[in-house]
Amino acid sequence: YIAGLKLEKSDFEKDIGVYISSDLKPTIQCKKAASKSNTVLGLMSNSFHFPDKTTWIQLYKMYIRLHLEYAIPSWSSWLQKDKEVLENVQKMAIRMCTQLKLKTYE
Repeated sequence: YIAGLKLEKSDFEKDIGVYISSDLKPTIQCKKAASKSNTVLGLMSNSFHFPDKTTWIQLYKMYIRLHLEYAIPSWSSWLQKDKEVLENVQKMAIRMCTQLKLKTYE
């Protein structure tokens, strides 16, 4: 209780744009970052049909990577499933550029 009000239990909270779960795992933050990145990636693919390698990499760094790297849990996740969620966005971005299709995202 605080000031006579009973506090409610919640599974996660959002503070300064970072999702924090009750078990302190970054899963929710990683999923939200991947979802937002996939949305922006879809918008980019609709806007640029045949981007060259240099343009696509600059667009990726400018619009996608910032969502993936926002907050420590996103770029320093310790669970394998969280890493895979973020890596799938990177793999999709590589497949969308015609000059990078045969390369790995690493």
